[in-house]
Amino acid sequence: YPYGCTEQTMSSFLPNVIVSQTLKDVKTASVRTSNDLKKKVERGRNRLYAYQHEGGGWGWWNNNPSDPFMTAYVIDGLTLAKQAGYEIDDDRISRGRVKLEAMLHAGTNEKGTPLDSETRAFMVYALVETGGVDSAHLDKLFGERTNLQPYGRALLALDLSLQKDKRA
Repeated sequence: YPYGCTEQTMSSFLPNVIVSQTLKDVKTASVRTSNDLKKKVERGRNRLYAYQHEGGGWGWWNNNPSDPFMTAYVIDGLTLAKQAGYEIDDDRISRGRVKLEAMLHAGTNEKGTPLDSETRAFMVYALVETGGVDSAHLDKLFGERTNLQPYGRALLALDLSLQKDKRA
């Protein structure tokens, strides 16, 4: 990608992390040694670090306001990279979680625009994946489940599963 915004960085970083983890999990799989996944992941990680705002979130660019979706996308991706064995600064994830929780609690992005249900579903999912979420956010999302699109419902189902919540 020629521009390298947060989304484009994540869209190459995350597949590299997933391929790297798959290569560990599937012992018969291999890639050319010239591919250098480790270097690509580290380069993406460093770019993501550079794009993190002082307040902990990520925008589409490093000079844009923190965006709920981008912040959720990055903390989830960094967590997956850590789980795959990459060196990830826990403080980066922690600060992103704090920012994400603040936006979720406020119900708006930094510009004051209300969060749509699908974005909230992804935010809750990212928080569950990266260490847990206040049950009030999960309860609210569950209460609105009939208004969610299939993507939001799938995220809610994953949230409930990961939280070992047995709601029907």
